[in-house]
Amino acid sequence: MLQGIVDTYVGLELGAQQREVQDLKRRYRHRITVDQVADPADARTCVFNCHAYAFGLHDCDDFWRLRDVGCQKWPDGDFVRDWLFPSLQAVRRDDANDEDIVLYVSGRQIKHSGKVVGRLIRSKWGTGHVWRHNVWEIPICFGFNVGYYRRPALDDVVRAFLEFAQAA
Repeated sequence: MLQGIVDTYVGLELGAQQREVQDLKRRYRHRITVDQVADPADARTCVFNCHAYAFGLHDCDDFWRLRDVGCQKWPDGDFVRDWLFPSLQAVRRDDANDEDIVLYVSGRQIKHSGKVVGRLIRSKWGTGHVWRHNVWEIPICFGFNVGYYRRPALDDVVRAFLEFAQAA
């Protein structure tokens, strides 16, 4: 159901995502709430993905400069797996702090990234809104395995992304 909502309501129809998720509460108990609204007219609220959000790239001018000059590289699951994951420090769920990272994995593919906030997760779904939710209240395509990690320093993430963007 969540997958269909995220896939169906994009661009100018993002407002419908909020209504549809709210309507799900009538049938299923959930804790999903919008944490940050994506505005299709404002690229800095919607034209980035979950990995850029979770690792803080969306707040970095270097990231947006690369986007503005047409950089074709995107901080996808392969970027996280190959450029960030080797230096991430794993933690137990109970030891995770606010702003630590949660990675959703399917096989060897990192499908989704989010940030810990209390006992919940804050994550961006596609180029839509940032949602606050329980760990498993996600679109099914994000995977069935999860790991918690200390959030790396933003300077290290930016440096890795700039190297990644320049790699052939």
